[in-house]
Amino acid sequence: MKYSTKNIAIDAMLLCILIIGSKLSIPLGIISLTMQLPIVFLILFLTKKKDSILIIGSYIFMGLIGIPVFSNGGGYIYLYKPSFGYILGFLVSAILLPNRLNEGLFVIINIALGLLIVYMFGSVYMYCILNYYMDMKKGIGYVISAAVLPFIGKDIVCAYIASLLAYRLRGLVYSDVKVPTDIVFGKEE
Repeated sequence: MKYSTKNIAIDAMLLCILIIGSKLSIPLGIISLTMQLPIVFLILFLTKKKDSILIIGSYIFMGLIGIPVFSNGGGYIYLYKPSFGYILGFLVSAILLPNRLNEGLFVIINIALGLLIVYMFGSVYMYCILNYYMDMKKGIGYVISAAVLPFIGKDIVCAYIASLLAYRLRGLVYSDVKVPTDIVFGKEE
C-alpha cells in the first residue's frame, strides 16, 4: 500500500474530525447522540476504500488501546458497552460498501445500505450485551425503539448532507477527479 504525504495528511485530518465528532455527544439513555455517523459517511463518500478502512480501523484501535477517542473515553472495556456494535458497524460499512460511494440514485442506495449495516451490527451487539453480559433481559423491540428509531431521521438527513459535502470536497482532495459544480448546488457565476 503506497501513500503520498497528501493522502496521509487527509486521512489524519479525517480521523481527527471523527474523534471530534464522537466527543460532540448528548447522552440519551442507553445510547448517546453523536456526530460519528455523519462523519463516517463523509469519510466513506470522500475517500477510497482502503483509506476508509484505515481511518475507521485506526479510530477503533486507538479507542480499544485506551486513547479516549470514543464518546465516553476508551479502553478495552468499551467492548462491553451496548453501543460498541455501532462502532463496529462503521468498519463493516467501510469494508462492504463500494469504493467512493457514487452520485445520483447510488447515493440513496448506499446511504440505506450503510445505515442498515450499522444499525444491524449495533442492534444485534446491543441485544447480546444487554441480555447475555448485563443480564437485563431486553427484547429486540426494546433495542430498536431505544437505539434506532430515535436516530434514523437525523442519520438519513446527515448522511445525505455528508454526501453533498463530500461531492464538493472530492475535487480538492483528489486532483484527478473533475467535479462539475452545477449538478448539486446550481451554476456558479
